[in-house]
Amino acid sequence: MHFIPLDCCERVLEASRIELLRLKWTDEKNGRNDRFVKQGGKIFVHPNYKCPHFDDISELYYKALECAKSEKEISRFIAKRTKKSEHAIYFYFRNFKFKNPDFARIVTKLLKIFIKQNNLFAEIENG
Repeated sequence: MHFIPLDCCERVLEASRIELLRLKWTDEKNGRNDRFVKQGGKIFVHPNYKCPHFDDISELYYKALECAKSEKEISRFIAKRTKKSEHAIYFYFRNFKFKNPDFARIVTKLLKIFIKQNNLFAEIENG
């Protein structure tokens, strides 16, 4: 994923520098590190800073749908492993809003496992 320099964000993301710096400060305070990166003394912002896991999770979810019997099967699989309700997981996928980066990483891993376990062509693709 390519991050955008903070200096260009006002034009590209239509977000003010101050707004993004406040968000970065809040993220640092809360231990969140998925929206901003500091390299060479410069701050870079994730292009989808409001929901940085959207692209990864949505791509994996649609791949999982190709091997699932239904959307509920995927929700049930993840709910059993995260101790969240099946209904809550179903709506996470409906909205693709994973505000908790740790939970988003867990869901990403679980979707990969689901795909591996349910893909009929896994052996062919892997070798």
